[in-house]
Parts: sequence; structure tokens; C-alpha cells
Amino acid sequence: MAGEGLLFLGSNLEPRLHRLLEAERLLVRWGGVEVLCRSAVYETEPVVRLRQPWFLNRVLRVRGPADGPSLLALVQRVEAALGRRRGTDKGPRTVDVDILDWKGWALETSRLVLPHPAIPQRRCILVPLREAAPDWRHPRLGAGAGELLGACADRSAVRLFLPVLDEEG
Repeated sequence: MAGEGLLFLGSNLEPRLHRLLEAERLLVRWGGVEVLCRSAVYETEPVVRLRQPWFLNRVLRVRGPADGPSLLALVQRVEAALGRRRGTDKGPRTVDVDILDWKGWALETSRLVLPHPAIPQRRCILVPLREAAPDWRHPRLGAGAGELLGACADRSAVRLFLPVLDEEG
């Protein structure tokens, strides 16, 4: 039986927007993921390692594989296909696909922690999460994304990304 969850996509190496869109396309094509809702794309200031390019981020509410390990394998396959190399922790990356929540599970293994532990601490997650899943509640904290955003100490910039289109696009 399929599950529902939330994915957080990010990229801060050009072409950022292309990589976000391609990651979504590959999730659908390779994993049969159905996108139920997507947030707008936001340009976000780096939080941990400040000396790197700004990110583009979005949240997808999806239906997909029945279990967390299958979904984790899929997102890691998509990241690898788009050039993701694990290097400097929190450093620049071609693409990052994080599982924020899956089926409302509270899970902690060596490979996967659900819900994603950074959710309450990062505006770059909470702003698009509130948009894509306004009724979502944190499985451990019981608070919604809007409530968590109001209590979040992070003050980094999160702004709607409006790409400049050329004459053909």
C-alpha cells in the first residue's frame, strides 16, 4: 500500500531550478511517486555554512512507495543521477532530496530519522512546508508548520523565487 509524505528539495549549484525540476521528474518517472501538491520555489539563505551560494528550495507533498527504506533508496538514486556527491557536511550541492515526514511516522534508525530533525529549526523548510501542507502536524511535537515557523529562532532570508525568463521562455 502506498504512503503519503513530504519531501524537501534543494539545490545551490547552477542550474539550480533545472535540478529541482529534474529531481521531481525523476521521482515520478523512476519511483512512481505522485505529486499531490508542490510549494512555490523559494530562494533561501544558507544557514549552517554561510559562505556558499543561496539555495532554491521547495516542498512536495507526495504519494509513493509503501515503506521508508524504499523511498530513501529512491531519493538517493535521484540525487546521485543529478550529480550529488557527499562531501562537506551542509556544503554546496547539486541537489538534495530530504524526507521530511512519511506516513506520520516517528522513526529513528542509523539511515533515516522521521520526522526530519531540522524541521522546527529552519525557515527554509517551514515556509514552503506551510504552503504545500497547511494541515500537516509534526508527529512528535503536535504543532503545525505555521506554529513552528512562529516559534523558529532562525531568521535567515526566505524569498519567493521568480526566475527571469528569456524571450522564448
